[in-house]
Amino acid sequence: MGTGLGRKAIALGVAAALSMAALPGPARAKDAGPDPWTGPDKAAHLAAGMLLSGASYALWIERRDGRGWGTLLGVGVGLGAGAGKELADLAGLGHPSAKDFAWTALGTVLGVGLALLIDVAARGAATHGREAR
Repeated sequence: MGTGLGRKAIALGVAAALSMAALPGPARAKDAGPDPWTGPDKAAHLAAGMLLSGASYALWIERRDGRGWGTLLGVGVGLGAGAGKELADLAGLGHPSAKDFAWTALGTVLGVGLALLIDVAARGAATHGREAR
């Protein structure tokens, strides 16, 4: 990642994680009651993973022609934001949850996968730029 674009995408992920940590948590008691696998907070984690990872891939691919690097960046930003959010929760800013992280990870996979499919549909399956050498 020789450009500032990668750093901007990572900064975006960190800012999103901190913003998510600052938001009020789900309607659970302060003593962290049950943490079901479904609920509005899980949908938010799924959506955040999809949005951050897909947008990171798209930002990379817009400037460079490296699908592999775009995929790695998308996965890194999505999982990094989820991990940052859960670490902030562990530090006392919320309720840490492995289930929340699992939903973010699923969103990350779906976001990068969808972005990659759209990229292949738009530009073709052949690799471009440096990857073609």
